[in-house]
Amino acid sequence: MEPLEIYDWQYAIKLTSTTFFNGGDEVFLKSNPECTMHVYMTTEKLVIVGWLDKNNELQFDSFPPEYLLHYIFAGLVFWKRKYLLSLN
Repeated sequence: MEPLEIYDWQYAIKLTSTTFFNGGDEVFLKSNPECTMHVYMTTEKLVIVGWLDKNNELQFDSFPPEYLLHYIFAGLVFWKRKYLLSLN
């Protein structure tokens, strides 16, 4: 998958619950769409993700759901800053 570019509309999508994430989902940090991560598991307040670093070693970290965005939402845009549209 090609890296996504950061657009201001990405920050309008706020996933506030870890229930929006399932194990294996492909996600990225809103601040770094080039790094694809996969959901490993969730807790009540955090999403634990894994990714391969530059040395091809598996790394894990946890983030609040507000920091993450699914690739399935990457096609969303605001039309005239009023309507949310999906281009998928």
